[in-house]
Amino acid sequence: LMSPRVSDELPEALQADAAGFIAALPASVVLPAGTGKTHLLAATASTIAAHSGRVLILTHTNAGVFAINNRLKRFGVGRGDAHVATITSFSFRLARAYPVLGELIVPKVMVPADSPAYVRAATRVISAAHIKAVLAASYTHVLVDEYQDCNVDQHQLVLALRGAVGQMGILGDHLQAIFGFSDPLPDWEDVGADFPEHTDIDPQPHRWKGHNEKLGAWLLQVRDRLKPGATLNL
Repeated sequence: LMSPRVSDELPEALQADAAGFIAALPASVVLPAGTGKTHLLAATASTIAAHSGRVLILTHTNAGVFAINNRLKRFGVGRGDAHVATITSFSFRLARAYPVLGELIVPKVMVPADSPAYVRAATRVISAAHIKAVLAASYTHVLVDEYQDCNVDQHQLVLALRGAVGQMGILGDHLQAIFGFSDPLPDWEDVGADFPEHTDIDPQPHRWKGHNEKLGAWLLQVRDRLKPGATLNL
């Protein structure tokens, strides 16, 4: 590796968390809302870029792409160091480029209702040995944000990507899942088996710093009482 060039914007504690996460890959990080998940993702990408790596970052929404790109820019990560896309747009481009491998003819303009078909086709494309080689040559790491909202097909796509680029990290919080009404979500225990949880990060309620700090602390404490079988006394 070349000498690192970590951005001065990264606090030492955040640099240490990012380095620890990278060392644990393939792995998952579970962080509640407001505790710095996007900060950690961007810091991880910055650390990867500082060691001459290139990272593919996938998320679910265009708003998520915008937020991540803003954070990457703040941490000095250039466009050549990281590529951020939604899972659907990444799948669409891959499926459209390889219709034979994907077994799907994809139109020039993405049809949102056909997103599941794009994801399944992209998974078939990634399974090809020469496509794996291209991805491995293009990216050193893959990070997936808001993993609690990945459905079963998207999880299979991610596993296929891991087969091409082994250094993969996922971030999310299974207590925040907002999708899964029509498409089944993978069991979180299965996700943890594929991406063992990296627990060496102490979540802090950053969103409530300077205001409602007691509420932020309580929200962290109450999580165990929100799990199946537990009781929450309001």
